[in-house]
Amino acid sequence: MVAPEVIVQQGENVLRIVEGTTRKRKRNVKNWQETKDKEKRHAAHGFPTLPNCGHGIREGNKSDFKCSKINMQDIRRFHQNFYKTTNKIEQDHFIIRYAKGEAPKRHRLQHEDSAARGMAIDYYIPTFRVEQGRDLVKVCQKCFLDVLKISKFRVQRLCRKKLMTGESPQELRGGDHRSF
Repeated sequence: MVAPEVIVQQGENVLRIVEGTTRKRKRNVKNWQETKDKEKRHAAHGFPTLPNCGHGIREGNKSDFKCSKINMQDIRRFHQNFYKTTNKIEQDHFIIRYAKGEAPKRHRLQHEDSAARGMAIDYYIPTFRVEQGRDLVKVCQKCFLDVLKISKFRVQRLCRKKLMTGESPQELRGGDHRSF
């Protein structure tokens, strides 16, 4: 099939332009090395393992953490949903959904010269059981970070910003700085 032609008149000259054959090449951001590096940085770096933190294994364990109730299927599903996208902002929203930061209930110092804790973070992983349905299980920090393979500082920064501003995280790097 032949591309349609457009006839343009400039003064005395008549130019014939075929659509789709413009001289200026359109940019393809997905092929840039910077974009490829960014996607690789926010992609999964391996398959998660079962947590071995020891919470909830012994009978009579008074811990709030139920890390042993999570099976490999739940871990795989949680990890897969997190790395479904390589967009950092969407991953940050996912982290905020399952890590709840709040102000500590008691402000006591361990030592006289130590700093007070600014926030307490609760970590949750969703589970699905046929008889019980979907449920959020409270897990320890080590379990949560091992499943997602991210650093604790990323989670703490997101929860701190959410606690202080009450808004979802935004990307502040790069972009147009003149229009502000």
